Amino acid sequence: MYTQLQNQGQQNSNKLRFNWKIILILLPFALGLGIYFSITSGQPKNDPDQTLKVRQPHQQIPYFYISTYEECKKELTLSIDNYTTSFELPKQYPFAYTKCERSERQDYSYHLQESLTSVFQLNKQNTPIIEIIQVNYYLEFSEVLFNLIDQKILGYEFAEQNSPAYFIRTNNNIFYSFVIYTSSNVESIYQNSLLQIRVYGGRVNIKFFLYDKPEQIIKAYHQFIGGYKLFPFWSLGYQYFGTWIEEKDLKYLESKSIPLEMVWIDEQKNNYLPPNYRKIKVTYPTVQLDTVDKKYLIKEPNKEPFQGCVDDEHVNYIDYNVQNTIQKETQLHPNSEYSGAMLKSFVNNEITENGKCQGRNIGIDKDAFHFSNKHPVLLEKKVTEQYFRPLNSFAQSKQYSEHSNNVKLIMSESAFFGQGQFSGIIFDSVDLEQTIAHLIYNNFFGLPYTGSYGCDQGKSNLNWCARWLSIQAWMPLFMSRSTSKFQFSNHPDYFDQIYLEVKARQSLNKWMFAQFLKNYDSKVNAFTGTIIQPIWWFNTSDTRAYQYEDREFIFGEVFLVAPIIEDPENEYSTEYDIYFPQGDFWMETKQPTLFMGGSHVAYLILSNTQTPCFQKAGSIVFKQDSINLKMDYLNNIYNLYVVFSRQGTDGNAEGIMITLQDMSDENVKKKCYENGNNCLMKVKMRYVYDQNTRSEHYFISCTGINKHTVFEQVQINTLNLFHSKLQMDNQITLKHPIIIKDSFKTEYDLQQYMY
Repeated sequence: MYTQLQNQGQQNSNKLRFNWKIILILLPFALGLGIYFSITSGQPKNDPDQTLKVRQPHQQIPYFYISTYEECKKELTLSIDNYTTSFELPKQYPFAYTKCERSERQDYSYHLQESLTSVFQLNKQNTPIIEIIQVNYYLEFSEVLFNLIDQKILGYEFAEQNSPAYFIRTNNNIFYSFVIYTSSNVESIYQNSLLQIRVYGGRVNIKFFLYDKPEQIIKAYHQFIGGYKLFPFWSLGYQYFGTWIEEKDLKYLESKSIPLEMVWIDEQKNNYLPPNYRKIKVTYPTVQLDTVDKKYLIKEPNKEPFQGCVDDEHVNYIDYNVQNTIQKETQLHPNSEYSGAMLKSFVNNEITENGKCQGRNIGIDKDAFHFSNKHPVLLEKKVTEQYFRPLNSFAQSKQYSEHSNNVKLIMSESAFFGQGQFSGIIFDSVDLEQTIAHLIYNNFFGLPYTGSYGCDQGKSNLNWCARWLSIQAWMPLFMSRSTSKFQFSNHPDYFDQIYLEVKARQSLNKWMFAQFLKNYDSKVNAFTGTIIQPIWWFNTSDTRAYQYEDREFIFGEVFLVAPIIEDPENEYSTEYDIYFPQGDFWMETKQPTLFMGGSHVAYLILSNTQTPCFQKAGSIVFKQDSINLKMDYLNNIYNLYVVFSRQGTDGNAEGIMITLQDMSDENVKKKCYENGNNCLMKVKMRYVYDQNTRSEHYFISCTGINKHTVFEQVQINTLNLFHSKLQMDNQITLKHPIIIKDSFKTEYDLQQYMY
């Protein structure tokens, strides 16, 4: 026994001596690694082009780094971070995080150095465009102060609402854009040419787009965030927000053959669900007390569900960051009968001493935490409300977008970066001028599917509502929303205007859809670019156009739209100030009148609810004149509106058309943008005047936009021809309709088709 113990002790002693030898050998390497990591602790872990270390009088964060990354020839990223304690979102959210290769930068330069007046200056075309004069870094948030002297931020009032993207024009017409890419809460103040941005979460990443032309800047932005989602064709149809709608109003619309596509239903307030309309569920991020498992709810620090107050009811709040929340929610509120969902803003009203709800929205207490589950949608840590509110809107939109094939249309009242990948946005229209600015801004930054509330505003009257509706008809989401005092059946005069706008819009629905389809970008497998532009978009040297950027806009590169945003002096006949952008002629096609680009006109309007619109010379637009059919039953028979751009006695025009007859969701997806397919064709027309025979000739050609165009069958019955310069129009009903089933091999002489 003793011998065994002695032998075992000898073996242990040998092992110990051997282990000490290993330790002595590895000790220098361990010390070296320790010294290395102590020196490099907190250093940038990636590969910046330049890095500046900034010291500050802060005990917990005594210094931080500003780094630059030169990308894509004309893109630059500025990162502000201490690389140790800052909170950061996963990079795959809220956008695809598409990158491009590093390359030699062009047309811009920058200076990264701390001085008494600035830390960063950026130049484009050898001209200073932006300067960061101060940066502060704290545990909960970071602050950046920009100097934007002699510059204008387009749509700043919308950029501050949790969608921090800025499009800027300098006084000498240099354009650029930058975004703060985060889903954390962002606060900003713009005053006296200084823009202060506060990002909750610490880390700040600023992406600059420095391309030459506005359309190049926006295209690059869209590719960076991963593009936007295309909503179904039927969602372009006429809609009604149904909180106050009554059955008599729907019957009234049916009696007038108005093709109302869908009704937005607040299921908690309205039990009338008409069976022959698509239904959009209006949903709040709340549930009644004790109705769902605790793990799906926002909690207080003691991990009990947080109780709030909405519409005189005590409620719990849903935490959409928890995986499968939508599936649990829909057990209580089935969505199988709904075609879409409207996601309402987060509201928590103040609770009085007697337990009643007051109207003031107080949010959630800062010490209320939101815990993720094992498989979070977005976050992997608990966060307070400062982070939570925009993140919850993002997670809710994402879950609704991915949950069900039945829920096709997702709209949100909240704005967040990268939103267009999951939902559109609907906003309040305080005034008509603001509505135009909102339309343009949302289209710039990845939210082309846009709508607005209007006629429930406090200052609303029938004339104002009708004028607002005429702008709404040019929004992708064409919806009426009004309080009970503006119900259709009670105001036939107001309804007459609705009838006109629905008729005009229904004829253009497929043409509008084509504007979305032509923006498909195979690089990001999504839709990019804008379908609504400011009037200076195609001629940035047109200085007079900038004076009208809040009053007029261009739709689809073809229509100049000039809504009546001011109360006219005379209710029935007055003049309205309209400017026509330089470089093109513009045709008013209702009462054919030609206007020269660069001209300023006192335009005579016959009604204060009229919306003047003008078609650009050289363009072709296809329309359907029947309005008594819903979107599912629209035929494939079109009329062409052709405005020739004249050169001498000849003229030319071109446009695009949809090649499909079946516009169902699956058919559009399969044939219009999946697997490299598309469903668009180019239509070109030529006008030739033969002076020898004194005869007119019209030629037409129809070809797919590329070899992957899928044709079904479309038919052209009528040509509405407008000749710029000659100021003459001619409507031709073809004796033999043109049937298009494939690309034309040659252009057709339409003489044989005319009477």
